[in-house]
Amino acid sequence: MENESSSVVTYHPVQKYKAKTGLRVSYDGQVALIKNQFGDLEKIRQDLGLSQRQISRLLMVDPSSWTRWVKKGESAPPHIYRALQWLMIIREKLPGLAVVPVEGKTNTIKMASQLDAQFFENQIREAEKKREEGLDQLQLLVLDLQNRMSGQNRTVKTLFFTVLLLVGILIGRLVKSIFLPSI
Repeated sequence: MENESSSVVTYHPVQKYKAKTGLRVSYDGQVALIKNQFGDLEKIRQDLGLSQRQISRLLMVDPSSWTRWVKKGESAPPHIYRALQWLMIIREKLPGLAVVPVEGKTNTIKMASQLDAQFFENQIREAEKKREEGLDQLQLLVLDLQNRMSGQNRTVKTLFFTVLLLVGILIGRLVKSIFLPSI
């Protein structure tokens, strides 16, 4: 029995484990894609040319959170990676625009309105370009249709004059046979 008592298993408190939901797995996959595309948090921050304080302000997080995510190897929440992805895309699309948060609400609102204005200006330019391309294509189609119609008009006119000529010949022979039967 002594052997049995020495083999008693002691149970340690088990760490709480949460199963990942399908949505969380999806988010983790998207974070992995963003990391693969743009790099880790520090690389993205450096590519944007922002200090840790600036990136923290821009993302509206405490600087200690940024430090924890970077230094201790903890992962930032998925929405942080999405926001950084958007910033990188904005930087690529609008290279002249500084994405630096500035002090005070009004300046931040001003920066956001500049982003919105540039975004919508680009959208308007693209829509205008597509409209012009559509009009050019429509004009080419109209010209092609006019050419086909004019060709058909010529064919119809030619056919009409040919039928008219044949009718004239027939009428001429008929008149000839009536008025000049001996010839």
